[in-house]
Amino acid sequence: MIPHRRHFALQGLTAITLLTPVLLFYYLYKVNIVTNETAIPVWVDDDKMQHALDNHKRDYITIKITGDKEWDTAQMQKAQDAVRDISAANDTIKGVHFYFDKHSKYNEFVEALNILQVEKPQDFILIDNHLWVFNTYCTDYNVGAEEIPMIFL
Repeated sequence: MIPHRRHFALQGLTAITLLTPVLLFYYLYKVNIVTNETAIPVWVDDDKMQHALDNHKRDYITIKITGDKEWDTAQMQKAQDAVRDISAANDTIKGVHFYFDKHSKYNEFVEALNILQVEKPQDFILIDNHLWVFNTYCTDYNVGAEEIPMIFL
């Protein structure tokens, strides 16, 4: 009589094939890799935004990003200093204008957004390949002034 051979290889492969995705998804949900979603808020081209830029003329420092690594590094440092100064002083007259040339790369745009995240200016608008950074209002009100009652019509 020929002994009956058991086929453990097929059963083991089936168990690994079915169990691995289940364990992988359990691990990913436990670590919160799958459930965390992040986004960068960016305003898109809109007639109202262009109107807001046209009505509030400011002295913009123009930062031209060309795609040349050395030039762009110096320009990004200049931009970060300018955004920091404008944000710290709550300056509503000055602003920073990033112009991304057709040879600029995506990581330079991300670096500009990182500058905005670190320095926290009040407003910024993205129109085509232009990024405008500015303050719309001054939070330095008169400290000793009386409160003026609000009248709603």
